[in-house]
Amino acid sequence: MKENTMGRMNINNLLGLIITELGFVLWGILAWVYMASLFIAIAAVREFILIPTVGEELALPISGLLSVFSIFILAYNFMCCIQFPRNNVAFWVLGTLWVLFTLSFEYVVQVQFVGRDLTALSQMFLFKGVVGNNFYIPIILPVFAAPWMLSRLRRNAGKRERAAKRHAA
Repeated sequence: MKENTMGRMNINNLLGLIITELGFVLWGILAWVYMASLFIAIAAVREFILIPTVGEELALPISGLLSVFSIFILAYNFMCCIQFPRNNVAFWVLGTLWVLFTLSFEYVVQVQFVGRDLTALSQMFLFKGVVGNNFYIPIILPVFAAPWMLSRLRRNAGKRERAAKRHAA
């Protein structure tokens, strides 16, 4: 009888873990959709405001910095709304998903709407010309690392808060 109960507890724990992880991934996908919307808005600001005002040489780095800043703000707000998985692998998986979604989105936009050919696009994806106007590495790295970095930040803040409560009591 004990084994049967233990078996059910393990299945219940496993189902709870799967639901938590699935919810985490679904929230992550929703956060990425919001991130893509921010990238479109930043691109519009760059094209219609920054380039005419300060020129392309300065507008590209400014929009890159705005993108990185928005990634961290979005990811931080995302981390405040979710139930955390217990392992760090989920955060790296989420970062990988965000990178894959971002690269896929960029592929569709560049080929379908901008009209770039596949050779130019592959050079951009292979990070050639990063020194020039290609800001893919500074954008893709924060997209990949933001979930894990901000989860660490949130967990450490929670530990400090609990320690301060224990000290005050």
